[in-house]
Amino acid sequence: MAEICREQLISQSLFYRWRVRFLEAGQKALINGANKDETEALRAQIEKLEKTILRQRIAIEALKNPVVNLREAVKQRLEKGVSVKSTPETLAISRGSLYRGTARKMKTFGPE
Repeated sequence: MAEICREQLISQSLFYRWRVRFLEAGQKALINGANKDETEALRAQIEKLEKTILRQRIAIEALKNPVVNLREAVKQRLEKGVSVKSTPETLAISRGSLYRGTARKMKTFGPE
């Protein structure tokens, strides 16, 4: 060890202090979970991607099963947990058309 420290131009006591710090930090990382922030960020990203997949699946279903009644289409999306805000994108209509034509009537799902 003395020879390696001389080659690197550091004292042996400095090497041992660094080694102790390194081992302590490694133990803390193993005990506390090394990458908590990174893990949380990845979980958030997974959740976001799952929501995107759900929206895409609903859009595909809408294209496979065209609904004549716009009000019924909005109702179906709300029942599946898609917000009214994202519904115009999946139905390929403008947001204004949605609010003018259906949103005011959507307070209750009863007959018009």
